[in-house]
Amino acid sequence: MRHFDRMPSVVCWTFLALIVVGSSAQAEFVPRTFQAVMATSPPVIDGTLDDSVWTSAPVMNEFFAYQSGGDPAAAATSAQVAWDEQFLYLAFEMADVDIRPSCVIANRCGRDAQLYLGDVIELFVRESRDLPRYFEFEWSPDQNDVFDARFDDRKFGPPGTSWNTDIQWAVHVNGSTDDATDQDAGWIVESAIPLSAFDPITVGSEWTFTVARYDYFNAAGRTEQLMMLTPGDPDLPRAGLASGFHTYELYDNLKFAPEPLNFGVILAAMVMFLLRRSVRGC
Repeated sequence: MRHFDRMPSVVCWTFLALIVVGSSAQAEFVPRTFQAVMATSPPVIDGTLDDSVWTSAPVMNEFFAYQSGGDPAAAATSAQVAWDEQFLYLAFEMADVDIRPSCVIANRCGRDAQLYLGDVIELFVRESRDLPRYFEFEWSPDQNDVFDARFDDRKFGPPGTSWNTDIQWAVHVNGSTDDATDQDAGWIVESAIPLSAFDPITVGSEWTFTVARYDYFNAAGRTEQLMMLTPGDPDLPRAGLASGFHTYELYDNLKFAPEPLNFGVILAAMVMFLLRRSVRGC
């Protein structure tokens, strides 16, 4: 009888344990997977995004307010990624009614400057979830500005900005960068980063990554808006982004996909095959 007397207590504790385990599983961060398509021909890095690769590369345009856990971003932003044997190709489009680079509003200009003190788009790349090394790249609306750094340990570890690569980039501004009285439309960045800067990759390789943005305003009483492609974990304080954009545990996956199927070529081949069969049948 004593065993039966203990049953309610055992059932109660088991039930509570299941609740705790279920809650922990529910709160666990699950990264999404995005694709970098293989470019059949390299894009011209001119900021126009009129190359064929940008018609086939998936568009990532669901950005979130920083540390919100899923609230929509303040301004429209999109990113695309492609690759070939030599380069990682990137395309970014930012809607922006008041374009304000750091060189104009904070006198931070040039290579590896503090570009985040003005409008900026940023890419963070980590080659493996098992290794601490990661990379940061930044572009501003000023064509003369770019930032590239490698951190071999947690946030801001060496070599930092002393590491450089032969990055190519072009910026197209639809508006002005030094006139706060007009209304701008936005800006575009197109870039190519040599894959020699990273460990070798092939079709099927996966990195982790995020894209982040600072958007500054001139209007009195308005501060910069921060946004990320990564929503973070809504069940944690500050969405789990304790190290800001550098919280690489919450980055999404970037998978290197093969060359996209050319359905026009496939259809033409099928037509030729059927024609040959019909001729032989005659």
